[in-house]
Amino acid sequence: MDYFSVKKFEEFQHYKDRSPPWIKFYNTLLHDFDHSTLPDAAKSHLHAIWLLASCSSNRIPWEPKWIAGQIGATEKIDLELLERAGFIIKEQTCSNPLATRVQGACLETERETEREKKDIYTRNQEFEEWWNLWTIPGTKKAKGGSRRKYDTVRKTTDHAELCSGLTRYLQHCKQSGTPVSMIAHPKTWLNGGYWSNEYELDAVDDPPTHGGAMFEPDPVDYGFPSDSILVASAPMYWSFRLPDGTTKEVRR
Repeated sequence: MDYFSVKKFEEFQHYKDRSPPWIKFYNTLLHDFDHSTLPDAAKSHLHAIWLLASCSSNRIPWEPKWIAGQIGATEKIDLELLERAGFIIKEQTCSNPLATRVQGACLETERETEREKKDIYTRNQEFEEWWNLWTIPGTKKAKGGSRRKYDTVRKTTDHAELCSGLTRYLQHCKQSGTPVSMIAHPKTWLNGGYWSNEYELDAVDDPPTHGGAMFEPDPVDYGFPSDSILVASAPMYWSFRLPDGTTKEVRR
């Protein structure tokens, strides 16, 4: 089966939009000689073919009857006329340099799609890591809005900087005894650029000792599994890592 493509189709849509809900339609067509000399039916067919190209990766079968069914045409579609007028390009054999370029463009599009998928996966992982740092009960609000704002901030700020900034902020809130109602929610924290703030933080205390022996609290006393691990001790709280990998904090 032969195929054809719309000439200069990149002018009709953004390159990254594989199946856009609309395409660009320029009023310069009113002054285009080749377009003005087309029969009215051919003009209508051409405009509909542009739409068809937008949802078929600009590779359409050279089958007038099939195209007519797709675009709802009632008159015969003259593809040869549109090709002679320079509006569509019939696909050549693989030995033709044009076909090679077309195949190369398709391959690059596939590679770009894979890169986009990897970027999305990485960004999802980063956001979840940052989101899970919000360990103070009652502060994790509006995850969807926070995710959108996080993506915006990440364009100019490193993930590590956001995580370290959040860790400092939460540590400051715990050490200063900030009421939960006064602690910024995730989206507010991002909007306010809190990661760049500086805080005077107390050094984390070493676990207390009794009679020279190291003392560690029993996680069971706080309702956690017995194999939970104490990972941090501050003046006002204990921090445990649970068997499922999550971190929970309790007041001392």
